[in-house]
Amino acid sequence: MPLGAYKIGRIASGEEARFITNDVVRDPRIHNPEWARSLGLIAFAGFKLASVEGQPIGVLALFSKQAITTVEEGLLANLANAVSQVILADQARESLLKSEERYRSLFEYANDAILLLQEDRLVDCNPKTLQMFQCSKEQLVGRSLFFFSPA
Repeated sequence: MPLGAYKIGRIASGEEARFITNDVVRDPRIHNPEWARSLGLIAFAGFKLASVEGQPIGVLALFSKQAITTVEEGLLANLANAVSQVILADQARESLLKSEERYRSLFEYANDAILLLQEDRLVDCNPKTLQMFQCSKEQLVGRSLFFFSPA
């Protein structure tokens, strides 16, 4: 559905944060009342799913065969907020995975030795390090920094 078209599109575009009606058959803002009537639908509720900055990331929308009460409206608003948080957490996780993939690729294929230290102990190294020291990772991991430069 194009952004800005009908109620869901207006919510998705950010023009409206929510839209609720308990008269979908007679509400002129509903674009297909015949369809709603044929299914016995009475109510519609749509809520913007938003980013932390308030930008739209989706829409929680539903039709109902019963009127939507103010209590249910509050529950749906909370549900929309929870769904937004789940979507944002998943997006953050995906971003972190992509970042880790880029880091891992740079680490593995760098043409320079890369040693990762925690305090004064080696915790990881890339293949170029192993090539330079002509040894296996098992021979290096856990060693003191002074192992590489005793003087």
